[in-house]
Amino acid sequence: MEIRLFQYVIEVYKMKSFTKAAANLHIAQPSLSKQISKLEDELGILLFNRYSTGIEITEKGKLFVVRAQAILRMHDNLQKELEDSKNIKENSITIGVTPITGGHVLPPLLKQFMHEYQTVKVKFVEDSSENILNLLVNTKVDFALLSLPIKDERLKYEPFLTEALYLAVPKNSPNWLPPLSNRLTDYKNCPFVLLKSGFDFRSKVLSLCANHQFQPAVAYETSSIETAQSLVLNGLGVTLVPEMVIKRDNPSMIRYIKLEHATRTLVFAHVKDSYLSQASKNFINMAKSTTASIFS
Repeated sequence: MEIRLFQYVIEVYKMKSFTKAAANLHIAQPSLSKQISKLEDELGILLFNRYSTGIEITEKGKLFVVRAQAILRMHDNLQKELEDSKNIKENSITIGVTPITGGHVLPPLLKQFMHEYQTVKVKFVEDSSENILNLLVNTKVDFALLSLPIKDERLKYEPFLTEALYLAVPKNSPNWLPPLSNRLTDYKNCPFVLLKSGFDFRSKVLSLCANHQFQPAVAYETSSIETAQSLVLNGLGVTLVPEMVIKRDNPSMIRYIKLEHATRTLVFAHVKDSYLSQASKNFINMAKSTTASIFS
């Protein structure tokens, strides 16, 4: 039984179509159907029920897919480990990161890492936390820098940095702004500027508000923390920002208030049963050991 047959079955299962799977695999649809039928004959089981309206995986087919995915991960891990240990190709790592973290955390870490490991190629993918998680579990990135909580049981993580959260309010004190305090609940009637759905920092803000027994009135949504601050600067609402943001971006017309009992924790996350290269481990270890000096 060849590895490619596992890939074929998994792709048909994902696409729920022989035609779409064949297109993704760049093979002819009749050839794909014939090879899977031959595999079914060899196994003595039916992997897919074929109907005039489409296909449906069987219970035994589901079991096959689970085992096939595990075998493909083992095969992929073995290849990566051998390449890593024998230096068959130049070491490289790909990091998944969200825009806030990408703009404020990654540059100093990359500078430090490239100073120590000059031959390693580092790439990064910047996207919403939702999309980064999808890339991570599908091994399109080696590891990701995300914030807690992480609920996907396929992942494990190592704590990296815990920082305070601040409320950004306009300095010109619009009439809707209450007397300043460090209690989030005192701002429950203010218009809020939030990041769009799919960003973990939005989820963090909504969770904090829920813990203070209110749901924020969302005035504006954006995918950029800089845009959020610009909206605040112009008196259009309040927003929450991590400490690292105010250390670098500090518009003169914004006041930052450190909130009580409000923090976020960043972690390095990777798939539990996927091989983590030595270059990736070196990056994570370096980042954890230099956190204080870089971000203090």
